Amino acid sequence: MMKNALLLAVLAVLSAYVSAAAVDSVQTTDAETRRAGDLVIGTIGSGDRVLYRNWHNMPPVPQALWGRDVIYRGSARITAIRAIEVDNNPTSIATLVEGGIGDTTATIRLVAARGFGFYFRVEVYGQWSGNCRVTGRKLKMKNLVLFAVLAVVAAVASGAVIQQGAVGRSNLQVGYVASGDRLLYRNYFYKAPYPNAVQSQDIIYRGSRSTRITAVQASEVGYTQYAHAYIISGGVGSNNVTVRLATARGYGYYYMVDIYGR
Repeated sequence: MMKNALLLAVLAVLSAYVSAAAVDSVQTTDAETRRAGDLVIGTIGSGDRVLYRNWHNMPPVPQALWGRDVIYRGSARITAIRAIEVDNNPTSIATLVEGGIGDTTATIRLVAARGFGFYFRVEVYGQWSGNCRVTGRKLKMKNLVLFAVLAVVAAVASGAVIQQGAVGRSNLQVGYVASGDRLLYRNYFYKAPYPNAVQSQDIIYRGSRSTRITAVQASEVGYTQYAHAYIISGGVGSNNVTVRLATARGYGYYYMVDIYGR
């Protein structure tokens, strides 16, 4: 009896390994409570697998518009895409801007309302095919790693993804850096801590009449000092912008400010 029990246990483990082999099993999200801003496209079939799953978080920053493009590149045909707001934030929106069902690529745009953030779970489903299939008991991990690396390289090379600061930092990241954009301005700004004082500084950039700003970033350098960066005039689509840097009471700041455009 003990031998039979052990045999059944081993067979169950091997069956699970062969059928999924380092790939998440499908968990249908269709039954979840969804908001109007969630993205739910396509149908998850019984033979589908999770091709991509990740969580994307942007903390709220006063007066800032958050945006991020999530780019997936694979070899399998996509059958379903889900972008679900984890915190049920009523202001954030997920949309499909390129690729999608029946394609091998998808670009999902995540956007928050001014002054708000978002926390999305993004999933892409499809049928494993080609070099990513499970053969026998062993998954071809070399090919799986290669596709993962290629997906990351494609996302970085496209220039469409705004770089995210560490969660909890008060960084300013507005707009999108596209492939044709260039760095118009970069500088570093430092304020030493001063007891019981709130310090601030306005960074003013003015371009030529033909300049169009596409992205504004103010990123804390080093450890966080709980400072804030936000736009008080101009910005994306304009030829000028004023960024205000403000310390928390009794603290300082050290920011790198970047402005992109064309």
